[in-house]
Amino acid sequence: MKKIPKIIVCLLLIVLALSFTACTQKAATEQEVRTVELDGLKYSIINTLDGDTVTDTYAKVTGYVGAAENVTIPATVEDIKVLTIGGLAFYSKSVKSITLPEGVTTIENFAFGYSDIISVDIPSTVTRIGDYAFIHC
Repeated sequence: MKKIPKIIVCLLLIVLALSFTACTQKAATEQEVRTVELDGLKYSIINTLDGDTVTDTYAKVTGYVGAAENVTIPATVEDIKVLTIGGLAFYSKSVKSITLPEGVTTIENFAFGYSDIISVDIPSTVTRIGDYAFIHC
């Protein structure tokens, strides 16, 4: 039986490794397109990208500059669905109650931290609540 030269084995392994690398999918990336302020709420409008192709657009609540103690977040902003309550969005605010709309999926880290929140109406669509989202409320 003939021995296969080591160089051929190495080349075959490299070709196999490169072929598997070419087959793996790149993770979707997100890009902030612009910001919007409406009724005391600040939003980031975000595109989800697959390469250069926009696959989804959503709004993220990034801050509150209003004075109301009871806040209802709308399901859409400029016909764009609100999916996320951003980290620190209501941090240290005097808001007492918040109603989140159906469709929100994520509450990020420290979103309501150190606020005066007494009640939050969280819809069943929320699948992730970040670390310390309600710390010292």
